Amino acid sequence: VQVRGTARVAPTDSAGRFTLRDLAPGIVALEVRAPGFAPVIVSDIAVSTAKPAEVVVRMQAVDVRLQTVTTRPRAFDVQLPALLPTIGLNWEF
Repeated sequence: VQVRGTARVAPTDSAGRFTLRDLAPGIVALEVRAPGFAPVIVSDIAVSTAKPAEVVVRMQAVDVRLQTVTTRPRAFDVQLPALLPTIGLNWEF
């Protein structure tokens, strides 16, 4: 959630709730974005010191097209030094 025209942002919790503190009184617009949803702009929100503004945002799900990534299995060469330290392990049960 971002206050339009500013750098002020607020993360949402798992239920989508957010809090923006210390906004100057006036009229603001919010831009709300979430992966898999169309962005929403909510305008004409009255910010007051008298009481918190409650904003309900309805978001529309959209198809997300991800870029195709192709992976291929391939062995990689590991260059080990000629002399490796030897570690002895004792296992007791």
